[in-house]
Amino acid sequence: MNSFIAVTLAEAIALALVELSDNGEIVETPDWQRPGSDEKRYRKELPLTYTALEPYPVETISFAFTDTPEALNRYIAELAFGSNDHLVAEGKRPYEYHERIAEQLEWVADELRRNPLSTRAVAVIRRPGDLQMPEPPCLTSLTFQIRSGKLKMFADFRSNDAFNAAAENDIALVTLQADMARKLGVAVGNFTKIAKSFHVYDRDVGRLTEFATRYKRDKNAGLDAEDFYDGTGLKMTAIG
Repeated sequence: MNSFIAVTLAEAIALALVELSDNGEIVETPDWQRPGSDEKRYRKELPLTYTALEPYPVETISFAFTDTPEALNRYIAELAFGSNDHLVAEGKRPYEYHERIAEQLEWVADELRRNPLSTRAVAVIRRPGDLQMPEPPCLTSLTFQIRSGKLKMFADFRSNDAFNAAAENDIALVTLQADMARKLGVAVGNFTKIAKSFHVYDRDVGRLTEFATRYKRDKNAGLDAEDFYDGTGLKMTAIG
């Protein structure tokens, strides 16, 4: 499995996207085949892991980000703080990540207070019945560790859309990590993602190639990390 370490979250995602562009495998996706169409759908995928050494606060978003700051803040509220958990109880959604782990996060915090060096602080999202879902959760578990006075978090994904989900997922998860660190009275440490299928679908393969070409061109020109962001001024202030 390919592995990358970067200082910031945006840079870690960029390195993963370039690796996916250069070395990803084309895989057919029959589950997403259009009814009545002979056109074969596919994705370009790669199993990989990446670590951001200083993931928080998130102050600038990579130009690979595909949504708006407003949508991102709504997603952070959902995943990190449970703003949509009520929709599950109302039968309007089959699950919410936060709803699945809210109670477990209390246990995780208690475990790390009991033993800061514990390896038992794991919150599990997937349930056996999820196998019957048309679209089961992509995020499967979160593992927390305190080392050298910092809270590390490991996010395990069965599948992750590199363009249309990865940045939002990671920023919201890092916000959750920072909130947990605050409650435990420790600093924020490394954020590590493990993705068994880090991918783009056929519609985004061209965009991925363009991203990788631009990134490598600018990197070879000696530009700093800040220069890999677009010119729209898309920025966000740290949340939490």
